[in-house]
Amino acid sequence: MKNLKFLIPLLFLGFGSTGVAAQKCLSGDCKNGQGKYVFASGTIYEGDFRGSVIHGYGRCEYADGDVYEGLWFDRLPEGKGMLKTKDGKIFAGTWKEGNLVDDEGEVLHSDFLAKMIGEGDIQTGCLQGDCVSGEGLMALPDRTRYEGQFYNGKYHGDGKYYYNNGDIFYGSWVENKPQGEGQILHADGTITKGFWDDGLYYTLEDFASKGELRDCNLVKCMEGRGKYTYKNGVIFIGEFKDGHPNGWGNVKYPMGDTYEGEWSNGAPNGFGTYTHSKTKKKYVGEWKNNSLLKVGKAKRENTGNNDFAKPRVDKPETIQGNSDGTPKIWAVIVGVTAYRHMKPLNFSDDDAYRLFAFLQSPRGGAVPEEQIQILVDESATRENIISSMKHLYGQAGPNDLIMLYFSGHGLKGSFLPIDFDGYYNKLQHKE
Repeated sequence: MKNLKFLIPLLFLGFGSTGVAAQKCLSGDCKNGQGKYVFASGTIYEGDFRGSVIHGYGRCEYADGDVYEGLWFDRLPEGKGMLKTKDGKIFAGTWKEGNLVDDEGEVLHSDFLAKMIGEGDIQTGCLQGDCVSGEGLMALPDRTRYEGQFYNGKYHGDGKYYYNNGDIFYGSWVENKPQGEGQILHADGTITKGFWDDGLYYTLEDFASKGELRDCNLVKCMEGRGKYTYKNGVIFIGEFKDGHPNGWGNVKYPMGDTYEGEWSNGAPNGFGTYTHSKTKKKYVGEWKNNSLLKVGKAKRENTGNNDFAKPRVDKPETIQGNSDGTPKIWAVIVGVTAYRHMKPLNFSDDDAYRLFAFLQSPRGGAVPEEQIQILVDESATRENIISSMKHLYGQAGPNDLIMLYFSGHGLKGSFLPIDFDGYYNKLQHKE
């Protein structure tokens, strides 16, 4: 059931006021009690409700003749229950997210859930209130739901979003997208706070740096790049690690002198260049704690912050071939065009298919198909990408070449698979 999240995206849904108009409460209390509820297909549920959703114990007679009776959790069979199909087959035991499972949680019978989805027998739409321009509750087929303010049929104003993993987002929305300060209460009780801009999550540091270099006088820069101005006027722009300047940086001193190079422990350490502003004389070489080794000394005021991440190219290791002198290539190729929470792309799928064709051509190495995995659009989920990498790369030898090609949207430090929803399912570069 968790993969349904990818079929019905979190954002840009734009449901109208009725949602699924033919779904309605026939009798009883369909908010917080026992009631009788009919679906658009003619399926009828009788049983418990909580917070306007099917939840508790109930019996459902499906339009095609199937009958499920047992426990429900948030609109789907979950817990002990029994399904009797129209042809007399019985499936009894423990259900999880609409599927019959064994003691290990492995799915034993999934046709029932697929039928529920296909026939529209999952409680969806505007379940209470005004989901056009007021306050209401909108339930989605992937067992997520939004409760809060609407405007012109979109999430707009203060609202809560219930994820199907038990997490809850609290914050403000603008046209179906989280906007501004908010927090996520995780199912395990932990809380993630941050800022959302146009539906995308940022930490406090990332938000402060959005669109410009981070001002590390305002926000403590733990990692990445930033700018720091010392009380003595020294300006440092560069890389930070563990809250301290560490890496490649560019420093400007009050007298106009500059240093560009590697930095640690509040001083030049490693390769770098110190330039005098008046004489333009440069001191280039290896530095250690403010001193230029072998060439002389260039005095400078002690600072402690860096930037200008100068690109450095490491020498690639020589790939040693297999017994025939040719390394094998193992490639995972990803192309995502059909984004729903952000602007769709036009040619990412073409990029992926063209690279796939090239690798299979003689010019590309005639790579066998079993050494390539191509994932495009709906198949390009975070879980699928990671599992494909594990499967293929796990077969590679020490002399082989592994490749990940991704064409699609990205954020700082991550790729965005098809199931990225503004917070969850980023594929971190370090992964």
